[in-house]
Amino acid sequence: MRFSVAIPLFALVVVAPGGCKDKAADAPAPDRFQAVKASEGAVKTAQKAFCEHAYDKTGDNVRAFIAPAERQVPVEVSAAREAKSWRWVNLWATWCTPCIEEFPLLKKWQAALTKDAAPVELELWSIDEDEAKLKDWLAEKTPPGEVHWLAEGALAATFESFGIEPDSAIPVHLLVDPQDQIRCVRVGAVHDSDYGKVRTIVQGG
Repeated sequence: MRFSVAIPLFALVVVAPGGCKDKAADAPAPDRFQAVKASEGAVKTAQKAFCEHAYDKTGDNVRAFIAPAERQVPVEVSAAREAKSWRWVNLWATWCTPCIEEFPLLKKWQAALTKDAAPVELELWSIDEDEAKLKDWLAEKTPPGEVHWLAEGALAATFESFGIEPDSAIPVHLLVDPQDQIRCVRVGAVHDSDYGKVRTIVQGG
C-alpha cells in the first residue's frame, strides 16, 4: 500500500515543474516590432486628441512644411535654429490676447520637452500688419523663440499649405518633424493639460 501511494506522489512532483516551464516557453517574448506598433498607437491617440489635422511621416497622408513668404522683422530678435530638430511653428499677432497669454506656457513646455529628451525649437510667425506696433512690442518684450514676420497678403495661402481653412483664427500651432514634415496642426490655444499629448507626438518620431 505504501509503495502504490508513493508512485503517484513522485509523478506529481516530477511533472508539475515541467508543465510550468512549458507554459512559459509557449508565451512569445515582446519584440521591437510590438514596441514600435505600441508607440505608433500612442502617437495616433495623441494626435487625435490634440490636433485639428494630423499627418504621417511617410505614406499617402503626408504634408511637407513649406516656409511661408516673409518680411524683414523690424527688430533683430531672431536666433538660428538647430539643424535636424523638431519645430513648434506658431502663428500669432500682438493684438491676439490668447496668443500672447500662452507664450509663457510655450517657453515652459520647451524646457520640459528638452528635459524629457524631446527638444523642440520655437518658431514664431507674426501676422501683424502694423509694422510700428510689431516693432514696439518686440522692443519691449522677449519672445520665447525665433521670430518671423509673415508677408503681407500671404495668410490665406499659408493656412491652405497647412491644410486648414484660409479664414482660420489664430493662434495656430504646428509640430514639424526634423524631416520638415508637418505632423500636427492645432487651431486655437493650448492648455497645461495638453503637454503629455505634445510630448507623445514628438517622442514618437
